[in-house]
Amino acid sequence: MKGKKRRFRKVWFVCCDNSVMSEYKCVNAFSTQEHALQQEALRNRQEMDNATKMWNQGKERRVHKAQGFYLVHESLFDEILKAWAKKQ
Repeated sequence: MKGKKRRFRKVWFVCCDNSVMSEYKCVNAFSTQEHALQQEALRNRQEMDNATKMWNQGKERRVHKAQGFYLVHESLFDEILKAWAKKQ
């Protein structure tokens, strides 16, 4: 595999309560930080609006935050990073 070019790609996720995966087990990835920050603001505003509803009174408000991650192809992960990965 010598000489093969590898690329890391940075993507942005809007994490809810510091968790990448939502309760629905799906995520949205954004290619630009600006778009992720727009979605973060939108989701935090929606959360604030939901907090004022009567059925949400007393519930803790969730916090959304845009965070950047580097994506690694599975073959590169197996080849280089698997030894340092946390077991599931």
